Amino acid sequence: MTITQTAPTQPGAAVTIEGTVQIPPRILVRMGPQKISRVSFRIDTAAGPRNVHTNGGFAELVRIVLHKGDRVVVHGAPETVQHPRQTVPDIEASSVEYDLR
Repeated sequence: MTITQTAPTQPGAAVTIEGTVQIPPRILVRMGPQKISRVSFRIDTAAGPRNVHTNGGFAELVRIVLHKGDRVVVHGAPETVQHPRQTVPDIEASSVEYDLR
């Protein structure tokens, strides 16, 4: 099953990583005039752990569907590190694939 946002990432700027959900999706709703859901979860990959983030309705769907231990393939923007002391890179997901078995 593939869960995809309506707006894909820019061509040539996407990365694909495969791993297992280590920390299940957690939701954060930003307060203010526009209440935007944001979901974050961590996956274990062959290259080490990665933090995955999504926004909006896509985030709500990811939160409901994914669970700890699920095998996933994440497509999204290139990895970023926001702070010099950050040890696990972040990925903004544009789509998530997982096995229903």
